[in-house]
Amino acid sequence: IDLPLLLSNEEKYGPLILYTDTDVFFRKTPTLKEFSGQVPEYFIMGTEGVKIQRAKEFDSNAGVMLLNMPNMKKTYEPFVKWVFNQNNMNRGLHFGKYGPGDQGAYNKFY
Repeated sequence: IDLPLLLSNEEKYGPLILYTDTDVFFRKTPTLKEFSGQVPEYFIMGTEGVKIQRAKEFDSNAGVMLLNMPNMKKTYEPFVKWVFNQNNMNRGLHFGKYGPGDQGAYNKFY
């Protein structure tokens, strides 16, 4: 949730940040090509698996995200307010078909 704050130094890091969980293994250096070849408006996530076909579930995985930091920073404040609003807190930060936690929040809000 706080990535736009933690990695907000664009002069040092650049406008695109590749965030991954610590258990992600890269067989080669990732490039923009692996993320559809286009700079995302906000972010693009990896998937839970190569051939997942779940008709009613999101298979996006917040463990691999390419983030457009300038745009993420623009929406950070309303995003955080929405994530932690009383309705979402009452549901235990579970976002229905989008899933729980940060992954569900990113998928549902954006």
